[in-house]
Amino acid sequence: MQREIDRAYEELSKAYDAIAEKRYASAIDHFRHAWEHAQHAIRHAEEEEHKKEHKEGKKHGKH
Repeated sequence: MQREIDRAYEELSKAYDAIAEKRYASAIDHFRHAWEHAQHAIRHAEEEEHKKEHKEGKKHGKH
């Protein structure tokens, strides 16, 4: 998950650099990639939370 967050920040940095250089289409692409990495991080976090809840449910006799 942290890797995806790091990649999102890298893409944001590239996007802002592209804006500074007036490469707007490139900036939009980098923002899109940042969004995609952020979405992957969210999905991963949700999956981890689900696994944790499932594991805790088994400890307490719940399935």
